Amino acid sequence: MVRRRTLSAEGNVGIRTVQPNTVNSQRTRAQTRGSWYLVPALLSLLLLSPARAADLSGGAGLLLAPTADYVGRGSYAFGITTVDEHYRPYYKEPHATVLHYYHIGLSGGIDVTMGITNFDGRLFAQKFGSERPLGSTAAGTPAGGWNIDRSLSARLLLLRQGRHSPSLALGMRDITGTSNFGANYLVASYRFPKPVWDANATPPGIGVHLGIGTNRLHGLFGGIDYWPTSRLGVMAETVDGRVHAGLRWRATRQFQIQPSLMGLRWLGGGIAYAHRM
Repeated sequence: MVRRRTLSAEGNVGIRTVQPNTVNSQRTRAQTRGSWYLVPALLSLLLLSPARAADLSGGAGLLLAPTADYVGRGSYAFGITTVDEHYRPYYKEPHATVLHYYHIGLSGGIDVTMGITNFDGRLFAQKFGSERPLGSTAAGTPAGGWNIDRSLSARLLLLRQGRHSPSLALGMRDITGTSNFGANYLVASYRFPKPVWDANATPPGIGVHLGIGTNRLHGLFGGIDYWPTSRLGVMAETVDGRVHAGLRWRATRQFQIQPSLMGLRWLGGGIAYAHRM
């Protein structure tokens, strides 16, 4: 039981007895009212923070083709993508490849992608015994291990888009280990009606990209993406003489879905979470 002093309208001082349950309920209501002020902040984190996911190779790009789009320091994305073995093979393994990646923008126009690719077309990693002949070994000799391939890729933004000049980037994919997915490339990108200055947002408009590469990006490659709104993009590209198309849909400003039609015949795509520190 709690006693409180009260002051009447006539100026008389009195004592009012308040039950503990009443005091606790008042405190609970006050705390509840205060917690509602957190709701707008949480919604802003989930819905309002701009973000742009990586491509199906885990870097800045369309589907398999890289771009010279700006990626700011502290911008990051992690996700999972799957591509048919005809368009992203791992030696002679007869399965689609599933990439788990983390992509981050660093200082000086550098962004880096770290990836783990499951060449059995499965999530995460599984161990197999020495009885399985792995296609990556010499002459298919037996080898036990894990059904994954680790990779590291990096890109340097040489120039940002100007009023009449495109942005320009130089990149290297899968520069460590087996380099099965390796490629070196130079790519230019131009967006209109205005360039992308926000490190994560893609404003409505059109982007045009053209580059030249080696290995998996052999010869000329290029593509175009059209964003009727900031939440939905349509893209098409040509890489190594093959044409791919896809969408990029922002279910929220951070969580993104990337359905793709590889070679205009095989389904692929990915999901990603993108944000900025």
